[in-house]
Amino acid sequence: PLVVKEIYAKLYQLKEEAITILLVDQNVREAVALADYVYVLELGRNTVSGSRAEFQTSLKEVIKDWLQL
Repeated sequence: PLVVKEIYAKLYQLKEEAITILLVDQNVREAVALADYVYVLELGRNTVSGSRAEFQTSLKEVIKDWLQL
């Protein structure tokens, strides 16, 4: 949707200005692309964490684990 694109455009602008952002989103690909570091919470507990590079190389496997496929 257009509103999501607008929000992420603003978030990228804030990132360029070196403003820290805490983002909670179910859009994993977009969130990881924006992030420097990623935490995954499951039932309020940190189950996975790592840098964007770590997540981008194994994103499909991480998503499969979350979905228990």
